[in-house]
Amino acid sequence: MAIDAIPTLLALFNPSRPTARDQACAAALWQAADQSWNTLARMSEEELTPLVGRAHAIRLRTAFAIGHAKLAEAVTGEPITTPMQVVALLQAEMSHLEQEELRVISLSTQAHIIGMHTVVVGTLNTAYCRMADLFREPLRRNAASVILAHNHPSGMVWASPEDILLTKQAIQAGQLLEIELLDHLIIGKGGYTSMRERRLAWSH
Repeated sequence: MAIDAIPTLLALFNPSRPTARDQACAAALWQAADQSWNTLARMSEEELTPLVGRAHAIRLRTAFAIGHAKLAEAVTGEPITTPMQVVALLQAEMSHLEQEELRVISLSTQAHIIGMHTVVVGTLNTAYCRMADLFREPLRRNAASVILAHNHPSGMVWASPEDILLTKQAIQAGQLLEIELLDHLIIGKGGYTSMRERRLAWSH
C-alpha cells in the first residue's frame, strides 16, 4: 500500500474527525483502486459513489481535478525541454484509457504548450491518421513544433512498426509545413518510451 494513502483519503473525507465508516470507506476504496493513485484518479463519480457515498465521491473528483489543473499549470507555464514534462502531464490519464488515443501537443517558438488535442481514438495506424488532421490544429495555432503522444492500453510501451511508420510520415509532413516534430511518446502503465531518444524514426 502506498505510504499515507488511507490518512490522505480520510483527510479528504472528514479532516476534523474521521468516523469508523470513513475508515472503512477509505480502505475499501483503496482496495478497489488496486492500491494505485493513478487508478483512483481515473474513477468517475458514478464509480466512486457506491464505494464511498456521493458526498465523498464529489470531494474526491474535485480534489483530483484541482490537482490535475495545478500540474497542467506548472507544466504548461514553463518551456518543454524533456519528455518527462509531457509524461507528467498525461500519464495519470492516458495510461488507463481503454482505447488508444493519439494526441498532438502544439508548442510555441519558446517551447511553451499552446494547445493539445486528440487526433485519433481507436486503432492507431496510417490508414486512420491523416497528416492533414494531425497538423490542422498546430497550423491554426501557428505552432513552431509539436510532440505526439499516444497510449498503449496493454501497458507495453515499445514502438510497433505502425508507430514508427506514422512517426516517419509526421516528420516528413512537418518538414514541409515548417513545424518540427520533436518527439513521439508512447505511454503505458508505469512507463513510457521516447521514440526520439531511442532514435526510432529519427536518424539523429
